[in-house]
Amino acid sequence: MQFLNYKDRLIKSISDNLVEARRSCSTASVHDLRVGIKRLRSLLHLLTEIDIWFEQRHFEHSFRRLFKAAGRVRDLHVAEELIWKWAAGTTWEVSEYYNFLKDKEVIARQSFLAVCKNFRMRTISDISAAISSHTRGIPQSQFERVVGRNTADTLLKIASHKTGGPVPLEELHSLRIETKDARYRIQVLDVINNQKDYLKKTDAWLRSLHQSIGFWHDTIAAATKLHSFLSNDVVQPVYSPASYESLAAELQKRADEAHTRFIELWRDKENILNKSIEQLQVKNI
Repeated sequence: MQFLNYKDRLIKSISDNLVEARRSCSTASVHDLRVGIKRLRSLLHLLTEIDIWFEQRHFEHSFRRLFKAAGRVRDLHVAEELIWKWAAGTTWEVSEYYNFLKDKEVIARQSFLAVCKNFRMRTISDISAAISSHTRGIPQSQFERVVGRNTADTLLKIASHKTGGPVPLEELHSLRIETKDARYRIQVLDVINNQKDYLKKTDAWLRSLHQSIGFWHDTIAAATKLHSFLSNDVVQPVYSPASYESLAAELQKRADEAHTRFIELWRDKENILNKSIEQLQVKNI
């Protein structure tokens, strides 16, 4: 079954990125490790639809602390990247803030490495074996129907959000998670049965949507960290207050641009999702 090949590639990716993240805590390895864990979590939820005896919670718990610890490192990586992306080529003097973030990253990395030390690498192979055991012998047609229905349900959840008016912050966060999850389901569906054109279009729209929300979230988070830094008595007075005013204004500008992009994409929700949901429901009754 092609699905098992997909599973093997995913498991190897998680294992390789975990080894590299433990060694270097590089931006790419920490990011890719978290993406791999999210894809695996989505896959485990899918399997409960196919086999009610599959205990995904046990495996999810094993990865929860690892995922959260890597997330704290990832948030600081993003904040550091945003500073140098927008400060490069300017006369801004924001090195104090960069050093402030680096000090926090050292603490976050130490916490992450402590979690890694207690993580049993055998857990990864145990999950791989459990997935193989619970999916072997399932007819391709049955597997495809379950994944198709599950994907339709995930898209329906996204479609249920109202289009008109401002979207609350909590709802934006939920949408970000749901769009990523929907894309992971579509990836599995593509593996077991090549995507139709309507799903490729939906996948591209979901990708753009969650990227716009993600960029908005990252800039807001960076602005929050900057505010925390500037309100810290220990670092006052800063060398160049005007530089930080410029950085704060740039973060707000970028956040506004990302939110505008989201609104533009969100207006196409019905046009994009309705056809995909209908086709998936008809095909996988």
